[in-house]
Amino acid sequence: MRSMHPPLKHYVYVSDTKVDMYYAQIPSPLLAGIAAELTIDLRVLGSGVSTTLKKEQAEKTRYDKLQVVVKYLEEHRSSDMGWIDAPLAYFKGTLPMFWGKLPTRDNTKMVFFAGATEQTLLALGGSAYHVNGKVGDATIGEPSSDLPSLVDILGEELQLQPRSPDREDFYDEDAALNAIEVMARRMKGTAQHLEFLAKTLAYDPSSLTHGRTRRRAKHVLFGTPIYVALAE
Repeated sequence: MRSMHPPLKHYVYVSDTKVDMYYAQIPSPLLAGIAAELTIDLRVLGSGVSTTLKKEQAEKTRYDKLQVVVKYLEEHRSSDMGWIDAPLAYFKGTLPMFWGKLPTRDNTKMVFFAGATEQTLLALGGSAYHVNGKVGDATIGEPSSDLPSLVDILGEELQLQPRSPDREDFYDEDAALNAIEVMARRMKGTAQHLEFLAKTLAYDPSSLTHGRTRRRAKHVLFGTPIYVALAE
């Protein structure tokens, strides 16, 4: 007999920064309805994950809040939700991916996920602080000269101070996408079948690069994950 309960998820990455930010913006009536549907006690979530909570309670609160945010984005912001080959403000999917720490010259703690569909080369980047347990074993090699562009894009997620847009060296999206393409193709290690929900940061569906003179083999999509979990 098939279980009525949803499958258990093994999360490898949860961005508490984004979950808390989105959760705080859900309108109260919607929040109450979502919580009731998920049988989650809002009184606990409303208090946040405080240091007075036992570890087990803090973890449950964290994942309950994530469930609320995911349900809100999928059901009440569905017009903003896309998938890997057609991303919108957000996208979700399931894909074999390589992942590991991204080497940076300033020792920024970044984690990088990379995979591809027949049409799209996908990379996800975020703070290594949000990784649960052991980091994936993928390696990328030496830091790219365009990594500062990626750090700028991920500034908020990494809790860094981003460069000012009025400076000449503010990130160039084309340069960042080219760096992502190079790094994603260099990744080696063990691929894992992962599911994720992510915020779109940069996307080039044109299959073209600098000067529009050389065609890429695939479109390039870069996002930052809200969560990543092992796929069933």
